[in-house]
Amino acid sequence: MTPREFSGWVPAERHEHYDPDGNLTGYTIVERESRIDDGDRAELLGLARYEAELCMCGYHPSLTDPDAGNVFTPESRTCHVCGGMAVWQRIEHEQQAKTPHDAPPRTPRHLDGRHSYMRMLTPQEAEAAQASRGSAPETSPRSV
Repeated sequence: MTPREFSGWVPAERHEHYDPDGNLTGYTIVERESRIDDGDRAELLGLARYEAELCMCGYHPSLTDPDAGNVFTPESRTCHVCGGMAVWQRIEHEQQAKTPHDAPPRTPRHLDGRHSYMRMLTPQEAEAAQASRGSAPETSPRSV
């Protein structure tokens, strides 16, 4: 949606009518209503303002005031996918560190252009991985 459309502007359509010989006999102007009304616009602007005021922690200042009775405590959870990615990236960086530091700047390095991601195994791949370990699937990041 363009800023003009957000402000309520809607383009008009002109449909021209011709006779069988191709002569213009007239036209019709079609004017449509805006896709959003004042209420929608107010909600979108309010959401934009709210999101602009969010702290880096993800909470709005209205929730972080201890005088309002809102108290936060640190919590953590372990994601085995993220843990597996952290292990993988640590191994990758250790291999990168083995590149000689006296190499010329344009020497290709192990991690140049590499993007790591986690891919879920197919059921067949998961079964083969379990069989190669000879046990039930582990729940630690090492199993990733």
